[in-house]
Order: sequence, then structure tokens, then C-alpha cells
Amino acid sequence: MCMSDNENTRELLPVKVVFTSENDLVSPPTQPPRLKFFDEVTQELRRHFSSQVDRLLDAFKPVFDNYPNMPAVARIILREDAIAKSYRPNKLFSSSTCPIIGCETFGTLLVSISRTGLYNLKEQLSKETKTATAAISTLAAIEPYKYELSQSFDPSKGSFKLRLFNHGNLRSANEIESRLFELSQRINIPAPQKLDYTEDLNIYEVICADSSQVDELCNFAGTQSFANFTEFNIETQSIPIGDVDIDSFPAPGHEDYPVVGLIDSGVSDNSYLQPWIVDRDEEDVPVIDQNRKHGTFIAGLIVNGRSFNHDDPAFPSTRAKIIDVVAIPKSKIKDYALLQTIRRVVPKYPEVKIWNLSINCTDTICQDSYFS
Repeated sequence: MCMSDNENTRELLPVKVVFTSENDLVSPPTQPPRLKFFDEVTQELRRHFSSQVDRLLDAFKPVFDNYPNMPAVARIILREDAIAKSYRPNKLFSSSTCPIIGCETFGTLLVSISRTGLYNLKEQLSKETKTATAAISTLAAIEPYKYELSQSFDPSKGSFKLRLFNHGNLRSANEIESRLFELSQRINIPAPQKLDYTEDLNIYEVICADSSQVDELCNFAGTQSFANFTEFNIETQSIPIGDVDIDSFPAPGHEDYPVVGLIDSGVSDNSYLQPWIVDRDEEDVPVIDQNRKHGTFIAGLIVNGRSFNHDDPAFPSTRAKIIDVVAIPKSKIKDYALLQTIRRVVPKYPEVKIWNLSINCTDTICQDSYFS
């Protein structure tokens, strides 16, 4: 084997190989977290929190009496200076008392409660060990959980999104679902329909005709939230500046163009755009309910974005063909309906590596304690 002149003159840099030793493969010893006491935990303070647990027992007495296997939920409000995760009172709220199942805003934990768990929690509150005392010192309040409707809630929609608590075990999930169906029969509404957002979210569509039914569902011990479905719409934010001709919008050539999946309101039958459309899917939106203005605008940018932006080099010169998925009707679309369309079309077109979804966010006010 011979070497070229370039290889002879190239500087060869040294390579340093570092071998591992046995010590590198051993986990360093972990130190137990240092206990921090945020306040003096007096007997009076212990009795104060114990009385709050008693109020939980009273508040959920009908639930525990009628449905012994159904858990409820309480809010644990922490002191402002004790909200760091390292100070979380896990030893106080454990599987033997009231385990933590989630959180709301900073410093507010949600715990799963039962009658037995609350009795065990009262016992823990009376213990004077350093671990228990440190955990008690992080507390500001213990109170029942009740969902409050958002100020933007619209009761006229008729169809609503009900989310049940996930207590982390199948037995509780089945019990809560069973009681929800029992409640729906009692208040005379159709059986709730479970929606498959994800495996971990227990979300249902419920139909309510009046405010009393809404109140009953909000007061249900298994309810985490009750809200309108998020709805999306589209608006074309463009200013016409002239006509398009064949010179500014040439037809595709013989090259191998990338394909973009466009999930929008649909692309018009424009003679310049149609040669770029590989396929159209309009299964979810009938033609009579289509307004293709926005989808056509986005399609033009995908096909000819650089030319339509004054040949600005910030835009790629590559043009692309389009899979036209008509998903957005003239009216607003519910988040779940849009999700179902996405789940259906992405496997349908496995050759598509890039999908475009350009929608306006809902006019619903975002809530601080939830992802919008």
C-alpha cells in the first residue's frame, strides 16, 4: 500500500487512550439529605395540622362511607421557603399514609387520601422524630381538593372535557371510573366517552345540559379538572401584492423533490399549485365545510418560499411537493379531533418526514398551573 503526497505531508496528531479503572465503575457514596427545620414545630402546630386532617375526614366522609375503595385528593401547601424538591415531605406523605400523586402551582402538592391513610397521617404528625419534625416544618396548610371552574369557562358549549385523577394504580382508576358512570346515570347525562390522549391521562368527553350537572361533576371526588375543549382556528395573515404567473411559479421539473405533509384547511385547485400536490386527504372535513384560503397560502410558501420573499437567502432555495391533509374546517376544531386526524394521517404517509401545522391558538386564557 502506498501513501499519496498529501498523506506524507499531513501532520499526524497523537492519540491518547484513557483506560478505565475499577474505581471509575463504582458509584460514589451518597450522602443522606441534610434535614432542615423551617420553623419550631410545637405541640400546638402539630395539633393545628392534625385538626386539618380531621376536616379532611369530615369533608370526604360521604365518599369514604359509600365508596370505601375510592380515594380522594387533598392539597398540601408548602411554606414559600420550602418548595425545593429536596425539602419535599416524602416521609410524611408516603404509601402508608397519603402518597404524593402530583402537584399544581409551585409549592402545592396533591396527595391521594383514604380514611386509613389519614389516620396514619395523624399518627405521623404526632411523632417527634427528627425526620417527621423536619417534614412538618415545611407545611403551610392541608386542605381538601376541589376543582374551581376557570373564569373563561363557557357552559353553553354542551360538550366538555373531564379529567380524572391518576392515583397510580389500576384498582383506583377502575373504581373512580365506575363511580363516574354511576354519577352520570344519577344526574341523567349520557355515559362519558373516554378519549385516548395518552395512556396516563384519564380524560372523558361529557355532555351536560345545565349548570347543576356541571356542578355535580366538578364536586365529584375523582375530578381533577373540568373544562371546555381547547379549540383552534386559522386566519390568513397576508397582504396581496400582485398576481402570480408561470415565470414566478414554475411547475416541478424531473428532480427528486422532498415531500412536506401540510395539515391545514386544504389547498385550492389553483393551476400553479396543483402540479405540486402529491395526494390529498379530506376524510375528516367535507368539501362543503372547507375554506382553503389559509392552506393555499401556506402551500405557496412551501413550494416557492424563497421567490415569494424577494429571493432572501435566509429562505432555502429548495422547493417541495405537498401531501394536502384537509383538517381544519371553516369553524373551529376541537383539540381532540385535530389529534385524531394527526394520528390517522402520519402512519398513512410514512414517506413524509416533515409535517407542517400552522394554526392560531385558542382565545382561552392560559392557566398558570397547566401546559397550554
